[in-house]
Amino acid sequence: MPLNTFAAASLLCVLAVAGVATQTPFKEPPVTNEAWTRPFPGFRVVGNVYYVGTYDLASYLITTDQGHILVNTGVGSSAPMIRANVESLGFRVGDIKLLLATHGHWDHVGAMAPIKRLTGARMLMHEADVPVLEDGGHSDFRFFPKGRGTVYEPVTVDQRLKAGRSVQPDTVRRSRRIPHGGRTDRKALPGPVAEGAAGTVVALIGQSCVFTQIAKHL
Repeated sequence: MPLNTFAAASLLCVLAVAGVATQTPFKEPPVTNEAWTRPFPGFRVVGNVYYVGTYDLASYLITTDQGHILVNTGVGSSAPMIRANVESLGFRVGDIKLLLATHGHWDHVGAMAPIKRLTGARMLMHEADVPVLEDGGHSDFRFFPKGRGTVYEPVTVDQRLKAGRSVQPDTVRRSRRIPHGGRTDRKALPGPVAEGAAGTVVALIGQSCVFTQIAKHL
């Protein structure tokens, strides 16, 4: 084998081993609700907002001419179902440019890391939820102070968001934090969409997978 070919092959092996070594191990909890992983066909909700999640865990695709936005992913095994739903609606997963989440719990972001690799999209997250997303759910406040352990593949956050700050594409705006339990960990993701003569304001509320539509004349 020529020396330069041997050197290149050796370098690839080193990089591959290094990649495996630096990957954070995680142990996903058992899914006790089969509806969380039951496939459900994607459908248009209103305007440019589409449902692409499973039967009982919501994921939303917001389409724009500048690239699409995916909000939430459900548990780790949801990634293939989300991709299938996106494509069944006539869209390309490669056109997803931004990833958002209502909060960093496992059942909302468990598949975010593989989706991020698949799409090459940027991950945007409220600054208070960045630690839990980047440590794979370990710092989930419900398990304070011991910690939960890493229950999903950690996700690198590309941009930290503050309440009320707009993100691009400009169809989604991060709103105020919504109190939940002893901590304000729930967020709403509202934004105007086009629907007929009147405008529609859509709010994605991170509480029990509820999708709330708030319609009004703009």
